[in-house]
Amino acid sequence: MNADSMEPTELRLVLLGPLTDLGIRDPRIAVPFPISAADLRAAILDAYPAVATVAFRIALDRRLLRDEEEVTGGSEVALLPPFAGG
Repeated sequence: MNADSMEPTELRLVLLGPLTDLGIRDPRIAVPFPISAADLRAAILDAYPAVATVAFRIALDRRLLRDEEEVTGGSEVALLPPFAGG
């Protein structure tokens, strides 16, 4: 796929920690690339409003994203709530 394409790409969402208690099964989202990490977060919250009840960071293909970062592709999005302990 061309990274500059505006065609939506389906991403699999991985919910961790308390996000798994929300009852969301096989979460996926289709977004166009490129997209900012902040817009990706907004798209996730639009598709799955219950996720807004838990603070989380986003990792794309096992790499944490900053909100201002532009995302040009990927396949798996993990939503990482705060973790305690060491």
